Amino acid sequence: MSVLLQHVYTLGKIEHGQLPVWIDLLQKLEEITARTGHLSSYLGCMGAADAGNETIQRETAAAKAARAELVKIFVVIRTALKEADEEVFAALLNAPELSAATYFIGRLRKSASWSMEPELEALAADLDATGLSAWGRLYDQVSGTLEFDLVVPGQETRHVPVAMTRSLLGDAGPTVRKAALVGANRAWEQMSNVTAACLNAIAGARLTL
Repeated sequence: MSVLLQHVYTLGKIEHGQLPVWIDLLQKLEEITARTGHLSSYLGCMGAADAGNETIQRETAAAKAARAELVKIFVVIRTALKEADEEVFAALLNAPELSAATYFIGRLRKSASWSMEPELEALAADLDATGLSAWGRLYDQVSGTLEFDLVVPGQETRHVPVAMTRSLLGDAGPTVRKAALVGANRAWEQMSNVTAACLNAIAGARLTL
């Protein structure tokens, strides 16, 4: 991804003579974006199924870092689309190879007017990968591995994951709902310092950005 980012930096403005190069780039990015989306979904499902798996955690962090590079590529593209004159932009949209992507490209050009300076957008992408998303992953890991004893009068005590809390709170039996609430709250209290730090960092990062 970093090699492609360096290549994008060398392209310069979108001009008639450069249209084939930009068309080729946008086609490549369509496939890359789809693949990274599939990978993110796969790792998300794997992480949800086994929050304590260190290999999945490592690969998820690596995927987030690669995603940051992809975001920076689109930062450059948005800027180039914004600076392209109407005639050149129309020619780009009319390229047969991009016929299915005209709406997306138009949105990229429009969103450039809502964006920060390219340097700040690139910085935000890096901070998301190492800051906001990292705190989010820690919160997911903690919540995914946390368990509690479900103590329902008249029933055998069960050791259940905190992830089941929401389902248990919808149980038809009021004693089950109460037991789930009490047990889950007790489990979260044991991790209150960690989860408070996670939530504060996530909220603070969003407000800063």
